[in-house]
Amino acid sequence: MSKHCAGDKICGKHTTAIDLTHEIVANIRKLQSIKKISLGMILPGKGKGGSNRRVKIVEHSWGILLTIRQSSSIQEVRLFVSDSKDTVNQLHTILENMDIEIHFPK
Repeated sequence: MSKHCAGDKICGKHTTAIDLTHEIVANIRKLQSIKKISLGMILPGKGKGGSNRRVKIVEHSWGILLTIRQSSSIQEVRLFVSDSKDTVNQLHTILENMDIEIHFPK
């Protein structure tokens, strides 16, 4: 099921989020280091559905890219931040507390 995300810090054309993205955004939008959050399109994932909840965190020069997978859906979320390293550390703690599997690029 998808939900709508709007309000402070949300930018871009896409405001529809998969459930897990909505839950994550609700928990991270309060972080001071995050200036803007841009939701990507919802795409079908490979494989079967299920309760697979995982997030890949990738740092870029412009900020942080989260690739969020839930069941058979994938959504990218771009975080525009003031301090990338600090934000990644905070994200790691928040996602761990939410019992979400976290991946970093190799």
